[in-house]
Amino acid sequence: YAKLLTNTDMTAAREQFEILSAQNPNDADLLLSLALINRENGDDLIARAYLKQMLELGKRNDEAHYYLGRIAEDRKELEQAISHYQQIGDSRQFLAANQRLGQLLVKSGQFERSRSWFAAQRQALPSRSEQLYGVEADILSSAGYTQASRETLNMGIADFPDSTALRYARSMVAEQQGDLPLMEQDLRAILAGDPQNATALNALGYTLANRTDRIDEAYQLISRALELDPEEPAILDSMGWVLYRKGLHEEAIEYLSRAYAVFPDPEVAAHLGEVLWVTGDTARARQVWQGALLKDPQHPIVLSTLQRLGVDNIDTNPLGGDKQVP
Repeated sequence: YAKLLTNTDMTAAREQFEILSAQNPNDADLLLSLALINRENGDDLIARAYLKQMLELGKRNDEAHYYLGRIAEDRKELEQAISHYQQIGDSRQFLAANQRLGQLLVKSGQFERSRSWFAAQRQALPSRSEQLYGVEADILSSAGYTQASRETLNMGIADFPDSTALRYARSMVAEQQGDLPLMEQDLRAILAGDPQNATALNALGYTLANRTDRIDEAYQLISRALELDPEEPAILDSMGWVLYRKGLHEEAIEYLSRAYAVFPDPEVAAHLGEVLWVTGDTARARQVWQGALLKDPQHPIVLSTLQRLGVDNIDTNPLGGDKQVP
């Protein structure tokens, strides 16, 4: 009954869990439920008390430390959050905790501390090493440290040369850096081992369509990906984009519209808007771009598209007024 109430009335659910916990004070499952309900209700002080009770009982420690870390983050208590995340062992919370810990360290400028932590974790838990390379590289890339991310992935691939995940991650970093030969090398290595990998086929096809003149080759790759996963919006977007590059505008609009209907992402919007614009449907193009900028006013692909096409006066204020993106 208490669990059922969590779907409709959190206050009533908390009351029921409190009754249960009073009857079973050493039940860590009930304490965790109460901690999460109180956190959901915005009462982190009570949530933290329940989580500390779990630690005193020595039960579900990793979950307790994870949520105590999240609460400490919210309270801007950096070192407390890091300390809680560092106490989490090889459990369901392990990767999420390391992700958050690494983000906290990198964002606070403690770059070497982050690298030392991940190196130590890989040594302590070899079975998690491949995943930890990926987590660390993702943190660095997201923070703008693309070269450091690439170096981390280089080490990971040296240790795990058959890792599809690490090679794919490095291909994306290489693409960001403009190193298309390395990007293609890694994606083709993935496809050599798994010719039916739709994600790699699409990534290679899209990049060739977007960054090179190898349009026919790109079309073949994306077509193969689409056969394998015909409803995937990222592949529909790629097909629309390569058709646009081939000069097949109406077919491009069909695919891009399908992609945008399922996945209204700003990058898809940038593509759809561009094809609409060059075919003369400027009103709809502006509408699509406006929707994208309402979600992300500084989206680099949308803004670069507008600049390249010489488009201005896209209103991003749904209530009217003067806010516009030139």
